[in-house]
Amino acid sequence: MYKNKLKNINKNNRKKIFIFLSVFLFLLLLFPQLLQAESKVHGKAWWGEALGYLYFDCTEYQLSSILDEPGNFNDFPLPRGFHFDSEVCAIDQHVNIDDNNNFYGSAFNFVKGLVNFGGSTTPVSVPDYNFNVNCPNLCDATNNCSACYNPETQRVYGWAQVADTSQELIRLDSYIDTSENMLQIKNWNMASSTETFYSDLAPGDFVGHSSSTVGGFRAPLSFNCKSENKDNLNTACSERDYYVYIENPQVGSMSAPNWSFEDACNPGRARGASLRWELSSGWHDGFEVVVMDNLSTTVSTSTISSDVICYSGVEDSIANQYSIPNTIDEKCKNYSDLDYNTSYTWFLRLRYFNGEEVEWTDWYQFGVNDGHLGAEFDEDNSYYALKDGDKKTFATYLHEFPVPYFTWSPEKVEIGADEPTIFTALDPTTQKSVAYSTASPNTPVACDEYMSCGYNWSSSDLGAVIDNPSVASTGITFWTSGDTSVNLRISDSDGYYCTKSRLIENINYDLPIWREVKAE
Repeated sequence: MYKNKLKNINKNNRKKIFIFLSVFLFLLLLFPQLLQAESKVHGKAWWGEALGYLYFDCTEYQLSSILDEPGNFNDFPLPRGFHFDSEVCAIDQHVNIDDNNNFYGSAFNFVKGLVNFGGSTTPVSVPDYNFNVNCPNLCDATNNCSACYNPETQRVYGWAQVADTSQELIRLDSYIDTSENMLQIKNWNMASSTETFYSDLAPGDFVGHSSSTVGGFRAPLSFNCKSENKDNLNTACSERDYYVYIENPQVGSMSAPNWSFEDACNPGRARGASLRWELSSGWHDGFEVVVMDNLSTTVSTSTISSDVICYSGVEDSIANQYSIPNTIDEKCKNYSDLDYNTSYTWFLRLRYFNGEEVEWTDWYQFGVNDGHLGAEFDEDNSYYALKDGDKKTFATYLHEFPVPYFTWSPEKVEIGADEPTIFTALDPTTQKSVAYSTASPNTPVACDEYMSCGYNWSSSDLGAVIDNPSVASTGITFWTSGDTSVNLRISDSDGYYCTKSRLIENINYDLPIWREVKAE
């Protein structure tokens, strides 16, 4: 049918369409992170005994396209005996949240009919747009928007309206003053919740109430059985198990490199990274990760280009992190795949099942805040200096980390010995503690040669006396029997440090030597 329509378009119009599609496809490839998928709202809310459920997607109450199939349209008033077929939902209604966090579409109730959530050719008769100050993007009469979601407060603001002649309004940011009764969509961090029992919600779950307002009567509309009766949660959900949720996966945060000093302390591990993400809605059963060594905003896994450093391949996993290196992946098997002191960008997309077929999300780029993505840099680790002044990158360490080593003499350690036990980080006959520099990031240098190392000695024996804890060789006198650990932390000129602990067993008093003397 589409081809037949094109034949009726004149040549100039076809040329315009071709140019438009070409430009659109070019932008799609150039800016994949700007085209995040919309949020698809599913589930049902409880509108009281008289009204029953409000359904947010037609698939929630239509088991097939045949009305008289047992159980189908089970809330529809009797008699319901006629029969018809349809390729899609008989009442094709859906509610979505677009890239601007604005609602659009309609929900359905078997008594009230369609309930408009805005964004349609029949705008909601909004009493005022004061709520718009809480919307991340414009939501007013110019775009027929009547409701929005703010991911910072995790609150829903605005209005919906019954589409029939009653024109009944539903205020989504409820009249109820208690904050947890106000309608919310819980984000990946659920930071706005003060109620402990909400901790078991999944990201993307709605919770709380809204209120309809007709003739001065406020009919509460509950979006989650867990908020219907907070004092008796088990009873509320056992009687009516319902909730409204966002079905498709959305990435709420991405962080990198999440690679601590402890992770990097073993030789060869300074170039590792752990790329992590949290979902703000939905679920996934697979993912792809791409790491690049430039500030590109494009990514393609159809061919592994030279600037793709790591490519996970398709991971059949519900995990929310990807470790570098990973021996089973297509391209990123060794720590040497990343370089020292280098900036990297990374991209993520998720695979999920939409109820009919397998789909992939669009690509999310680390450090880019667009649409529903609240990007997060690993700011807790101040050691990772941002390269290029760009938060779309994470950086590897400058070089390898120090390797502490120490011995002690005498080997047998005693409590309260006349002379302290000597511990040294620089044993000339065996091995020495080493460190690394930017000039030779993977070549160790002994701490007493070219490297200025810092020392810090400690012991699990709180009564032990350490002569000088900040020198290469020191004496320690012990005063507690049993097993004791001694720790040495070596730090380098860049502030990197590692600690080595060694267990000293069976410390005890030096017992006197008994000798039997024959009586004379």
